[in-house]
Amino acid sequence: MGLVPTIDLSSADAPSAIDRACREVGFFQIVGHGVDPAVEGAAWDAATEFFRLPLDDKMAVAIRTATRMATGRSPSSGWRRAAVSAPLPT
Repeated sequence: MGLVPTIDLSSADAPSAIDRACREVGFFQIVGHGVDPAVEGAAWDAATEFFRLPLDDKMAVAIRTATRMATGRSPSSGWRRAAVSAPLPT
């Protein structure tokens, strides 16, 4: 798999395709999920609008209790601006 795999959730092969994509690529795109196209479009519009905001505006609504899995820090350390750009531990 060289490109981002597209997986049709309505396919009987979807579970094994998701497993393969996660192991070989790390992420995937889904189709056949049954989400109304209007809802899907509204979600994309909202995400685009949010990510165009300045960093300080995004940080104002950041979840303050990060998980170790997401940031490499313990939940008690809270959200840190460094977690946004810091590489995840291996």
